[in-house]
Amino acid sequence: MTYIVLIFAALFAYAAYNVFLFWSAAQKSAPLIAATPPFNREDPSLSKSILVLGDSLAVGVGAPDKETIAARLATALHANIANVAKSGAHTSDLEGQLALAQKSRYDLILIQIGANDIIQLQSLAKAEGNMGRALAVAKGKSDRVVFFTAGDVGDAPLWPWPWKHIYSSKTRDLRTRFMALAGKYDALYVDLYAHGPIFASDPKRYYAVDDLHLTAQGYGKWFEIVLDDISKRWPDLVR
Repeated sequence: MTYIVLIFAALFAYAAYNVFLFWSAAQKSAPLIAATPPFNREDPSLSKSILVLGDSLAVGVGAPDKETIAARLATALHANIANVAKSGAHTSDLEGQLALAQKSRYDLILIQIGANDIIQLQSLAKAEGNMGRALAVAKGKSDRVVFFTAGDVGDAPLWPWPWKHIYSSKTRDLRTRFMALAGKYDALYVDLYAHGPIFASDPKRYYAVDDLHLTAQGYGKWFEIVLDDISKRWPDLVR
């Protein structure tokens, strides 16, 4: 009986520790979110226009707004940016974000979404359906649609065991589903997961203080991959 009590006490203590980690991360994330508005640019001298959709990673939480993926893309492609992404968004929010688009056509639509569906253990079958509907609408607004999630969500330093394993498994599942959608809707899926744990060499450099979002250097790594894939798929866009 004593051993059973000790086992349950240990499990309870570990569960409490996990709750504390999640709470602590939320407290650290809040000021980062407040300090990072979505990057937007409207310059009449620029002819290209890009629409950005998604969650806090599409916003660029953890980095200065001019060092987010959206801002870097605006510079690289000499384009205006309409960023309607929102921290905390799920795939179910994409259709609402698309409804905020001010233009009927865009030169490129970029979507970064899915991490919150994974973290909150939501149905990935529903996430797949949500993304499919969003891609169908997005393709009506641009011939060039690129989407991705966040590499391996389980790699973030925040997660203890068994969450690392659970989130990595969910990441692989959603990756498979999203890759199939890319073929179905003739969209570009940027496979960050295939590049491996690119932040493992120096997590303090690449992850923000909440150990979940990225720093400017982290987003810079992702941006290099995204821009390379865009350049290969649509070389005319980067000229």
